[in-house]
Amino acid sequence: MKKLVALLFIVTLAVAFAGCEQFIDFRPSGTISGYVTDARGGPGVEGATVKGCGRQVQTDEDGFFELEVWADFPFEMMILKEGRGNVRVQGVRLEEGEELFIDMPSRDKFLEGYSALPLTIALDGLERNQEVSGEIEFEVSVEGDNPLYSLYGFYNGSSTMGFDADLWMETDAGEFIFDSTLYPNGIAYLTFFAFDLAGNLTIHEIPVYIDNEEVVHEQEPMDIPFLITYSMTWGMNPGIYLEQREERWEKLDLEGDPAILELAHGVEFDLESAPAGAALYNVIQWPEIPDAVGYELHRSFDGSDFDKIADLTVNVFFDTCPTLFVDQETFYKVVAYNSYGKGGASPVVSTTPLDAFNVYLGEPADGATGVELQPTFTWTHDGDFDDEVDLYHDIHLFEATWWKIWEDCVLNEEEIELPFALEPMVTYTWDIFNSEAYIEYQDDAEGLAFASSFAGRRDGSMDGEFIFTTGSE
Repeated sequence: MKKLVALLFIVTLAVAFAGCEQFIDFRPSGTISGYVTDARGGPGVEGATVKGCGRQVQTDEDGFFELEVWADFPFEMMILKEGRGNVRVQGVRLEEGEELFIDMPSRDKFLEGYSALPLTIALDGLERNQEVSGEIEFEVSVEGDNPLYSLYGFYNGSSTMGFDADLWMETDAGEFIFDSTLYPNGIAYLTFFAFDLAGNLTIHEIPVYIDNEEVVHEQEPMDIPFLITYSMTWGMNPGIYLEQREERWEKLDLEGDPAILELAHGVEFDLESAPAGAALYNVIQWPEIPDAVGYELHRSFDGSDFDKIADLTVNVFFDTCPTLFVDQETFYKVVAYNSYGKGGASPVVSTTPLDAFNVYLGEPADGATGVELQPTFTWTHDGDFDDEVDLYHDIHLFEATWWKIWEDCVLNEEEIELPFALEPMVTYTWDIFNSEAYIEYQDDAEGLAFASSFAGRRDGSMDGEFIFTTGSE
């Protein structure tokens, strides 16, 4: 009998150390939960398979999953969904009883015919749990079956990149520089994202311990006097439409980078660095506070019960949580802190995301001939907005040579008459290049709050541009 017990014990150990292929209940465990989303800030992806440490679960209708895994054991996770790029999460390791919450963006496949296996990220010059101070330089490289599309890294806990991002497109390795003096002492997480040309994503997160000479403050930082909060909604998730934008920029000989969407207050949205891309997100900004070393950001859905959602060293945050919804008022407040203590909370400011919508061109119809020389342009949209919401439409008219001859911004209307006559028997094209729904919620000494919703991918109508030919005089 003793021999049988010993044999069973040996078999159990063999299973335990065979790549974490089976889950043994007697082992210490931790829990990983989170959302699988359509790019960053998009809707949850239902029915995705989340695999790790010999177990697997399916995401629910909101894209949420919860997975119990072994503690003190390194392993990889995979997220699989038909028609979408696969996601690999490297270097996962939980302490006993630890609860890790992580959002994992998933994108539609870019191109068919490529391997479904995501790349592998390797670090040279940076170890797990390494003690760091000052500036550190290390190499990040990728390898795998598919070419690299983009690779970048950031300091976890901040929506702003903590060190150089978007370094490489379709190359295999490069140097990163991380300035640890920009962040508070203690455990920090450096996270790397690598997309390949198939739309597969690899996430590699590595903990380090920052240990710089600490400044001793003699008093807490001042209160934050002013808060800016605004919502951004998109008719379609812009994360996968860079190719179409590049084609339009080339076709119309437009200046600027088609990968960059210029948002309000100088904020830029980079399609190349998705998952920064989003279908719906909130932005929170506040003044930099002297002597503050960090900021606590708190969120509430009822205006009274707040949860801390981020610990930041910068004064801006992009809230892309899948629990944000259209018409759901969301409240924010921020507290600055330093080595002495915390300042007072900022004013509470709220924003409510607007409905998504798209715009469709009407008359003159695509391919129309014999159009009158002073036509009326018409269009429709499918959004559901209150009367307080303003809708702006930027309409452009071109000659067939792509020379723009007229543009106008129309407010709260779905038609406009051309203010001059066209030439007879000439071909023209017209389109709406930007449509925005906008509402301002607050603008006073305590804060600014508003919401915008952009039609389509913010490049205008869904079915334009329309080509037409005028008739004779």
